[in-house]
Amino acid sequence: MAAGAWPWRVGVALAALGDFERALAYANHGLELADKLANPFVLAAAYNYRAVAYCHQGAGPQAIQDCDDARRVAERAGDRFRLYLVRFYEGQAYAMIGDPGRARELLEQSIGLAKQLGTTTLLAWGQGLLATCLLSLGEHAALLPLCEEAIRLAAETHDRLASALAHRTLAETLAVVAPSEVDRAEHAVLDAIQIQRELGSRPELARSYVVYARLLTQWDRLEEAAKYRSEAVSMFRSMQMARDLAAAEHEESGPA
Repeated sequence: MAAGAWPWRVGVALAALGDFERALAYANHGLELADKLANPFVLAAAYNYRAVAYCHQGAGPQAIQDCDDARRVAERAGDRFRLYLVRFYEGQAYAMIGDPGRARELLEQSIGLAKQLGTTTLLAWGQGLLATCLLSLGEHAALLPLCEEAIRLAAETHDRLASALAHRTLAETLAVVAPSEVDRAEHAVLDAIQIQRELGSRPELARSYVVYARLLTQWDRLEEAAKYRSEAVSMFRSMQMARDLAAAEHEESGPA
């Protein structure tokens, strides 16, 4: 079977679009095939790609379990490139469940390994994820240059999803470290939204709507904020993204 025909590749594409039922069906089928082949490199990849689908869904615990399994198999096989990739998604999953410290540790390990391997594959995505962790941790000194580097590398590697993530995080960063730069922050988040709309990446688009609503609230544009927050809630509900939905509904209801 050609590499492009592996079911998990279809699963990742569907997950990026928010079709999680079909995405996970393909990912599970890919794991079944990998088990039959008894090839550790293929098996590690199958676990890795299902973890990617879970990350799109916001299912952090499931993603962490698959990353654990992928790493276990990849370590036995000596697959350093897979170990590099897995840390990105494991870091993303830990950030999703509210542990940005552990997420940062994993992401920094992966970025360091990229230098050893001489690869830029998914590196812009990892840099964007690291920026979101530093923002959560209140470590602002390196945020702007990290976001700008992620945007530059994403353009160089034609990684539009990573570019959207970095633009969104740049907007959030500016709102904290340079709150007077409203136009720049708004342009950044709107760039993220435009990219995600063009790609049909509904999970990330809904997350960007939440961020934009939060920023609009900060800028006292409450009617616009309510519109984007409501749209995000509707999207999360339709995709059955339970964790994101609960967080968005909490923001929608306001302080108790």
